[in-house]
Amino acid sequence: MKKNRLYLPVCAAVLSLFIAGGIRYAAAQSNGHKGMQMGQQLKIGKGVEFDFSQPQKIGDVLLPEGSYRLVHRTTGQEHIVEFMKLDSGRVLARINCQIEPLAAKVSRTEISAIDDAGTPRIVRIEIAGENVAHVI
Repeated sequence: MKKNRLYLPVCAAVLSLFIAGGIRYAAAQSNGHKGMQMGQQLKIGKGVEFDFSQPQKIGDVLLPEGSYRLVHRTTGQEHIVEFMKLDSGRVLARINCQIEPLAAKVSRTEISAIDDAGTPRIVRIEIAGENVAHVI
């Protein structure tokens, strides 16, 4: 008799865990985070500082050489990378990007660029501590 009294609450608890996991997975899928594993959390918002020794293009913006702070932000379902010039405190570029899920957190910030008529054009950013790449 005692076995039957525990059966229903245990089944209900297991079922609620499956439902909660499914909702979390569906929310990640609907937020444009396709490819993320169920239960994997998107790590964002960490800023990083770095120096450009020459001008860089990102989107339609030409960033002059100098020291910058880069931050990944979200607004609704949009992902944005911001470049703030440290000496002025002004945000010089705010660019929408696509995110690409990675298998693990990035250990070291890397900015990838291609040559665009002699000026580097930023096309991909991986920020240390995040588990996504930002594709411009």
